[in-house]
This record gives sequence, structure tokens and C-alpha cells, in this order.
Amino acid sequence: MRHRSWPVLAAALALSQFSPSSVLAAPNQIENVALTEDASGNSAVLVIEAARKLKHSVPDSGDPSILTLRMEEDVACPRAALPKAGRNVVGNISYDCGGQEPDRKLRSISLALGEGFTYNLSQNDWIISIDLKKSVQLKAAADAAGAARPGGGTSAGLAVPYSVSSQGGPARRSLSADPVLEEFVQVGLSNHEPLEIARMELDLAEHKLFESRRNFFPAVAGRVTRSRGATLSDPNDPSTRADFERKELGIELGQPIFQSGRLLYADKQAKAQKSIAELQISRLTQETTFDIIEAVYNLVQAGESLELRKKLSAESDKIMETTRRKKEIGVASESEYLGVLSGGNQIAYKTLSQEKDLELARTSLMGKLNVETIPGTVNIDLARELARRQPREKLSLDNLLNAALANRPEIKIARLTSQFREYGRKVARAEYLFKVDASGFLGQSGAAFRNETLTMKDSYSLGVKGVLYFGGSSVSPTLSQEKTAPDLGSTSRTETRAESITAGFLDSLAARSAFYQARIDEAKAGEEERKAVKDVALELKKAFFNYEKAKVQIESAKKELVYREKEAAIATVKDRLHQVEAPQYLQTIAGLTEARTGVKEATAFYLISLAALEKAVGLSLVR
Repeated sequence: MRHRSWPVLAAALALSQFSPSSVLAAPNQIENVALTEDASGNSAVLVIEAARKLKHSVPDSGDPSILTLRMEEDVACPRAALPKAGRNVVGNISYDCGGQEPDRKLRSISLALGEGFTYNLSQNDWIISIDLKKSVQLKAAADAAGAARPGGGTSAGLAVPYSVSSQGGPARRSLSADPVLEEFVQVGLSNHEPLEIARMELDLAEHKLFESRRNFFPAVAGRVTRSRGATLSDPNDPSTRADFERKELGIELGQPIFQSGRLLYADKQAKAQKSIAELQISRLTQETTFDIIEAVYNLVQAGESLELRKKLSAESDKIMETTRRKKEIGVASESEYLGVLSGGNQIAYKTLSQEKDLELARTSLMGKLNVETIPGTVNIDLARELARRQPREKLSLDNLLNAALANRPEIKIARLTSQFREYGRKVARAEYLFKVDASGFLGQSGAAFRNETLTMKDSYSLGVKGVLYFGGSSVSPTLSQEKTAPDLGSTSRTETRAESITAGFLDSLAARSAFYQARIDEAKAGEEERKAVKDVALELKKAFFNYEKAKVQIESAKKELVYREKEAAIATVKDRLHQVEAPQYLQTIAGLTEARTGVKEATAFYLISLAALEKAVGLSLVR
């Protein structure tokens, strides 16, 4: 047996002491339910976010205006308030819980749809999306898209419509007029092509697993043959020609008897491949979610900072105009006006740079979401996000490291890949060892001349074949027994028993090379596993230190803002009393804007650092 490295054993021991493992065994729970309606009131999207993938079903209630999601697993009864139904899209949203406190369980979630509305439900891991739209508009939206929704059904709802790219690519989801953070993530995951490819690879892995299990059972095939010919007693005399016909029908069987573990390890290898495919979906989901969250926060920060700089630019223009007039009447000096002009130019430059940053952030987010357009304004406030996304408890580097080693898909994939290669080596080794296969035929056969009646009689054959490779060569013993029906002109059966041995010289070099290649692949996978542990630990530490730095940066930015606000207040009073020169006053209010922008940047950095830390751990850390 292959021994694991000490770092992996240490991580496994540490995992047994870490509390999040017990959290994973707890009942699932609904963390957030958000309803976003289109401004026209003709469509909406309801997003249900759970702690992990929610097992549910949608029973037929007989009433098309009632949508019920029935829970198929233990889900804690939600304590969070449901969103208020608005306009005419959703009439009512309700929970149905059962049991006694404190162990009440959620049985179902019900929605009362408005008149003429239809729904389309989709699920991406822990997020369930219900798109609602008036049925009169459903066909028009589908015709405009020119394609059916991936996974079945047509696109539903203007809140999350589908569009087709100008290059004629597959149908993609687009954003509503007023998207929230969860919708950005959902749309990005829906449009992420590598995720769809990963799901296809999972389907392939499931097919290969079925194939590996099928190999344990007999191979059965039907066989029907018919042949015609003639015999010539005298090749030079055509009159001696006698035509005949042979027929045979029956079932062929093949069964592996002893394979030195080849089939067993091939089945284990297929199981490992399926688990790897499932984890690849989880890995891509986590990576894509973080990329989208990072791009959204960068866009929001750039937009809020631009608003601050635009206000400063407008104030700067007023100060420059006032100073110009004062200079014209001799109240302000030339140097004072030039100082204001220089400061105003710097403010205009920073405003222009901020506009470019906003456009780059918008382009980056469009690329992450794989959409062609996003709303001009995003109704996400950094301050509210900061208050909403706070860790549940004080974060410890050691506990986070243990959690990362236990939950990160990359480590699980590396570990399973190492097992996959180990099984591959054992399969290649078994291919090189002694194997025995049985084959047989059971049916009827017969032969007769043209002027005779062809009578079918029972016939069978049974054979056992072994093969053993050694030193690049092979030896193959064979034992067979056969019973055939009477042949032409005969009334007696034929029974045959045969033994043979075939020796091949250097005919198994390919099997030997395959075994050596499998050993090399196993060694590489072991090294990749050790590297994955180190990479995850390094990523976790970087994310944790950035998170700690972000907390300090926010506090520092807030203190700087308090100082700049007091300084600006004093400068404003002095300006009214004409006790401060215009360049100094402009510099003071510019410093205030820089402080406010610094708070925005620090807040965005904190939110991104926290999201990066959650990705590095593989768990949600917020309340």
C-alpha cells in the first residue's frame, strides 16, 4: 500500500478536532430569500440561497397559480423574514414548518403567482432561481432569443431574460434592471461555459462507472450464420456438382473468471473519476463566485468614488470661477489664481482617471458574467455590504487552515487523483499478471445438400483461455470442448476436446510499458497532492493576512476621514470669513474627498479580502 506523506496525515488528525466538520452534518438551512421585480411589474426573479445544495421537489398542486417547493431533506425552519410581495407578480410567499421547537423543520415554500404568470425554476448548487413572467410575453421572449433555455424549458421573465450574442453563440442569461449581488453570481454561474463542460464530464464519468461495473457480468451476444456452397467429386466434370447449405444460430457467452484484480481496481478507478468530476464542479463554482464578487465590488467602489470626485470637480469649478473674478477686480493675486487652476486641473485629471477605472471595472464584470451589457447603475452600497458581511466569530489562522485542508476541493481532487493513479497502476499490473477468461456457444446447427431436408440439432462449445506476460513475452494455455451437429452426408455428431499452449516472444512489450507509465503517473500524482496542500496553505495565509490588513486599513481610513472632516469644517468657516486663500481651501476639500474615497477603497478591499478568505477556506464565514 502506498504511504501518505506526513503533512497529509497531520492535516487529517487536525481535521478530527475542527468543529466545522460537525456543522456539515447539521440540517440544511435557508440563508436568504430575495425577490427582485422588474420596473414594469411584468416579471420578477426569486432567489433562494441555502447553506448547501437543497434537495427539493415541485409537486403538481393542480392550481397553476400556486408553486410549492417541497423539501426532500431535513431543513431547519427559517427564522429570517420573507421578502414582501409587490405589484402583481407574487401575491404571497410563505413557509410551512412542522415539528416542535427547537427542532422545527421546513416542509415547503409556497408562492401564490399573479394572474397570467408562469415560472421557470433552475438550480445552481446552493442557489435556486425562480424566474416569473407573464405568459403572454413568454412566447415573444423565446422567439426573440431563438433558442430554448439550457436544461429544458424556455426563458422566463424579463427580470432575468436570455439573449443571443452577435456571434450566434448559445443562449445566455442577462441581468435585470436592478440586480442584487446574488443575481450577479447566479447569472455568472449560468453563463460560465467551463461549468457546463464540467457537468458534461460528470455525465461521462457516470457512464464510465456503469461501464466498469458492467464488465463484471457475462457478455452475451446472439449469433446467426448461413452459408451456401457446392462440392465437386470430379473438378473436371460439372455433373458431379452437389449444392449444400449450412445454418447455425445460438447465443455466445463470455465471462472473465480471474483477472488478478484488474476489474476491481478499474471499478475503483471509475468511482474516483466520478468523485473528481463532482469536485471539479464545486471548484469551478467557488472560483467563479469569487471572481464575480470581486468584479462587482470593484465596480461599485469605482462608481461611488466617481460620484465623490464629480462633486469635488463641480466645487472646484465654482472656486476657480470665483477666484478668476476676484483676480479681475484685483482682490485675488495672479499666483492665487494659478494655484487654484493647478489644483483644479489635478482634480479634473483624477476624475477622468476614475471614469476610466469605472469603465474598466464594468468591462471586467461583463467578461466575468459573459453578458453584453449591465445596468448603468448598480444598487449595491458598500457600507451596507460591510455591515451585512461580518464574520460569525473571531477568525483564527490555525482553525481556518484546518478547515481549508478539510474542505478545499483542490485538496480533495489531488487526493482522489493520487488514488486514481494508484488504481491505474494496479490495473496495469493486473494486466501483466495471469488472467483467465471463459467463452462458449449454445445453440443449434445443421447442414444438408439441396435435395435433402436440413435438420437443426443442438450444438455447443466451451473454452477456457489463460494468458500470462513475463519479460515482455507471453504464454497462453487454452482448453476447449465442442459438440457439433452432423455435417454433410453424416448422421453422427462430432465431439472434440482440445488443449493448446501458445507462446509469444516479445509480444507484450506494450503491457510492460503501460505498467511503467502507470508507476510514473502515480509518482507525479503523489507530488501534485503534496503540492496542493502547500498551495492551499499558502493561499489561505495570504488571504488571512490580507483580511487582517484590510481591517486595519478600514480603521485607518475612518480616522483619516474624521480628521479631514474637521479640517474641512474649519477651512469652510475661514473661507466664509475670507481668512484662507482659495488654493489652500481647495486643497482641504480635495483632501476630504480623497479621505472619503480612501474609505470606499478600504471597504471594497475588506469585502474582497473576506470573499477571498471564504474561497481559500471553502466555507462561508459570515453571519
